[in-house]
Amino acid sequence: MLATLGVAPIAWMSIQWSTYSVEQGSEIKNADSFNNQFWILVGSLWFTGILLALQGYFFQKAVGQQFLVAASAEYWPYTEVATYTLGDIQPFPSILVMAISSPIIIILIGIGYMANSFQVTCNCYIGMTRNMVAMALDRTLPEWVSRVHPRLHTPVNAHLAYFIGSIFWILAYNLIPVWGTWTLGVSFACGYVFVLSALSAALFPYKAPSIFQASPGAKYGKLVVWVGTIGFIFGGAMVLSFIFVKPLGLSFITPGGWKPALLVILIILGSYFWYVGTKAYHAKRGIDITLAFKEIPPE
Repeated sequence: MLATLGVAPIAWMSIQWSTYSVEQGSEIKNADSFNNQFWILVGSLWFTGILLALQGYFFQKAVGQQFLVAASAEYWPYTEVATYTLGDIQPFPSILVMAISSPIIIILIGIGYMANSFQVTCNCYIGMTRNMVAMALDRTLPEWVSRVHPRLHTPVNAHLAYFIGSIFWILAYNLIPVWGTWTLGVSFACGYVFVLSALSAALFPYKAPSIFQASPGAKYGKLVVWVGTIGFIFGGAMVLSFIFVKPLGLSFITPGGWKPALLVILIILGSYFWYVGTKAYHAKRGIDITLAFKEIPPE
């Protein structure tokens, strides 16, 4: 039981990306359909979970339980002494390449790994640039960020701004030795977004009852409240584990553990003060930037 609970945050992090990838609402056909969205989200979770379970089963059949435990323990630093020579490299694609003799399968594994890296990049670009455009429309970012290219039909300025910012981030990873430690908060940062989204769902019928009653989800009654509450509680437990469980990295009790936590806190505080500052700036000009979210169409 304790072992299962120990890997739960890691499994949760792996599965949550499947829901993140389908949350790009306007990129999905029939995005205004609550039924479609529900089955896409739940279906992606089940599909990803089944694939991960099958992957673990076949790994265990191929290399044995003890080897898997040793490799996992070394990667998620449970051990003081390295148990194999791969260090901090993701172990399982490397293990497969070493264990398989067919060059064709090895090439396919490499292509699959690169394809996964590519989809993560696309996912981040779609998700974050959508946020940037929304922020620009809400006047918390400059107006030029939201401009859509007349020929490409995409917010090119937002993409360029995000790309330029990513260059500095990549350089930091390559030139600053401790940068990897400082950015360990990514697991926590990505996780609390889902936790707060679940809390928003639970409070939605109470904070905006008229909008909720006009939405397709109203026919399910309090189901959204219960599901949102359960997601908030269990997701919150997973997120907090990244703060307080030593082997998961973002822990105040480890040497230097305050660094990634401090970076996350500074980003949150910086975002908050940016919002307060832009809100005050536009208020002086007679513009209330919160009005855009006072009443949201049901779609």
